[in-house]
Amino acid sequence: MPFRDFLNSITPIKWYDFFIDVFLLLFVLLFVYTASSKLFEFDAFKRSIHAQPLAGWLKDTIIYSIPPLELIIAVLIMFPRTKLWGVIAFATMMILFTGYTALVTVNYYAKQPCSCGGVFRYLTWKEHLLLNSVFLIAAIISVIKLGRENKNKTFKETISFS
Repeated sequence: MPFRDFLNSITPIKWYDFFIDVFLLLFVLLFVYTASSKLFEFDAFKRSIHAQPLAGWLKDTIIYSIPPLELIIAVLIMFPRTKLWGVIAFATMMILFTGYTALVTVNYYAKQPCSCGGVFRYLTWKEHLLLNSVFLIAAIISVIKLGRENKNKTFKETISFS
């Protein structure tokens, strides 16, 4: 039975690596999609951010920094030398997004506009919280795994492009 032999040849470590690779692909797809949606519908994104219950200076910072940051993080995740840093940045962004979503879900803010792009704007706040939490957990698992792989490398070896 060739298929059984194939399954027996795959160790749990290889399966774990496979899932980490799937997580990384999903992180890249998520951030490229959401950044693109925000950029293609920039006026709507800008209006929704200005409707957020945040300080004025923070609104403009978010408007002009989140889409490029999402794209930069997606690119960092795609390259072996910057993958760990990209996933750490992804996890950090997901902590911020999940924290904000959690506050909205418990009615901390009087206004609750959604500034998400694309199909994500149609999710309820509880669905947003669940989705963000799943991505955050996957990011934490990925940081731990990639961190262990880089454990014996020096900082210079980790970020070197040579």
